[in-house]
Parts: sequence; structure tokens; C-alpha cells
Amino acid sequence: MQLLRTDKSIYKIRRRPYGDAAFPLKVRPLDDELLSSWLVRVALEHKTRPTTFTNLYLPETRNKLWAADVDLHADEELLVRLSVKAALPVEMLRSMTFRAYEGVLFERLYPATGGTPFVLRLAMRGRWSRAPGMRWCPQCLTEDEQPYFRKKWRVAIFTLCRKHRRRLVDRCACGRPLTLYKAKWDEGKPYCSKCGACLANVGHFRQKEDLESVINGQEQLQGIMGDGYVMMAGVPVYAHLYFAVLHQVMKLMLSKRYGALLREAIPVGDNQKIVFEIKRFQPLETLEIERQELLLQKGVWLLGKWPDRFIRICRTHDLFTSALLRDMKQAPFWYWRLIIDALYYPGLIGTEGEI
Repeated sequence: MQLLRTDKSIYKIRRRPYGDAAFPLKVRPLDDELLSSWLVRVALEHKTRPTTFTNLYLPETRNKLWAADVDLHADEELLVRLSVKAALPVEMLRSMTFRAYEGVLFERLYPATGGTPFVLRLAMRGRWSRAPGMRWCPQCLTEDEQPYFRKKWRVAIFTLCRKHRRRLVDRCACGRPLTLYKAKWDEGKPYCSKCGACLANVGHFRQKEDLESVINGQEQLQGIMGDGYVMMAGVPVYAHLYFAVLHQVMKLMLSKRYGALLREAIPVGDNQKIVFEIKRFQPLETLEIERQELLLQKGVWLLGKWPDRFIRICRTHDLFTSALLRDMKQAPFWYWRLIIDALYYPGLIGTEGEI
């Protein structure tokens, strides 16, 4: 028999192995909370470190659970186990992972490759996050009664906090990405495990006047996700098919051949041009948050007033079938049809360099 103590009292007499027992304390998920954030809060509620807690109550995941991206890799077996131990519906736990975005932001999740569109990568190595995939709003963490990390903060289309009109933070003041389960907590607030800085105090406010186009674009994309579809030239298009094309045009803006031309040609908003240089190709999901924000604005603008604006830009910069469909295994029909009708020139002779 083992006694499990808190700093106040003995609240549970352990008569069987931890692996067979439910969690003594029940912790409800908060609005839009990540599974990893909830697991950390459950462990802290039991006065235990996350790794120790999961090794005790989920011994089959020993030393493996936190070595990967929990929010991306949580499978059905793990969710069922957590459901039994936490007395929560499996559907609720599943909604805390990126599977909640299947059929909305992308067609399906790719946990094995980590190449799911718009899902920020942690690049776990040696049990540490090597990429700034865990973002947060410092002011939200300050105001939360129980500070926690939102699921939308780990999606590339959300680069700012609408409530506080500020850009999200993706690194500590020391420059390190956040490894959530290693963060230190004091008086309910998370602190960087490397330098000890309070994460609720990291970052700077942005001026209100430069946020309107970002807010409008982000709200437009959030509306598409909420509705599940968007009207393109009078035709309803499923949300995940719209986002597949948005991701494709953003990849083109990062390509070596067309990227610089497109980034210069496409304005931010209706008239403001902001140009930036990219020295080598990087997946959208690994870019700095400022560049993701600019590319999103340009991508939303390009797909606006469909299809006239898109056709004009493509013809001006010689973007035709091969470039527009490259690496798309199954191009959405509404996008493919336009390209075939308006941008397909089978008799076009290439330049000497292309040949």
C-alpha cells in the first residue's frame, strides 16, 4: 500500500498499481486547450512532474510520450486510456489534438511524416523542441485564471491574438523554443526551463494601426473554418480544399524560381507592398512568425476576387500548369479546372534555358 500526498493532506490510498488506477483528481479541459497543455496541468494538479506522472499512470508510454509531439501523434489507443483514467469522453480528448482539424484545415493528418499543412512543427530531438512550434499570447497567460496553451496557437494561420491585438510569441527572450512539458511553473505561471524567464512577460505589444489587414485576413480564414466552406466565383468549395490551394500558392511564394517575383508582385492588403528575402527554401510551417504572417496576407489576397486576380498574376509572371500543380497529388477540381481552362498552353514552346 502506498500513500500519495499533497502539501496539504493525504487524498488517496493506493491499493493497486498506478497503471491500473484512474487519476485521483479530475481536471476538465479548458476552451480550445491542447492535449499536451491539459496533460501538463493534470500532472501539476497532482503535484508531480509531467514525465513522472505519465510514467506512473501510463507505464506503456514510459519515456516515449513526451519524446514526440503529443498533440500530433496521440493515437486512438492512448486517447481511450486517457478517457478511462480521466473520466472524459474520447471525443473531447480527440478534439484537443490536431485531428479536430481533419476535413476543415486539411484532408487528413500526417503524424508519421510531420508534414501536415499549417500545423507548426516542434522538431523534437533529445526530448527538446528544436523548432518554435509552441506559440503563446503572454497577455492571455497573464489573465487566465488557470494559464493554458490553445490549440489554435499551434496553427500557422493564427499569428496574432485577436483579443489583445498582439502577435503571438514563438520563442523565449533567450531565443529558445518552448518545450512545454519541461517548463517550470510557479504560482500558476509557466517559466522557461532554460533561462527562467516568465513566459507571461515575454514579447512586446504591436501598434494597433498595423494590424487591421492581419486581423481581417485571419478572421476571414477563421470564418471559412467555422462555416466549413467558402464561395469561390459563386461556387461553394469545402474549407479543406480552399486551404489546400492556399497552402500551394504560399509554397510557390517560397520557391526558388517564382518566389521572389510573386512576393514582390503581390501586395499586403490592397496596395501596400512588403518584400522580404528568403535565402533558402523552408517549409511554411518552419518560417518565422512574421514571415508566415506576410505570406498569409499575400495568399489570401491572391485568392480574393477569384479568379480574375489569380489569372492576371499568373499570366504576368508566366505561371502555368506545371508550376501551379507541382507536388499536388490530387488538385481540388475547382482549382484544376481553372488552370486547365485559363492557364494551360500545351503548344507553348519553352525558352532555350528551360529546354
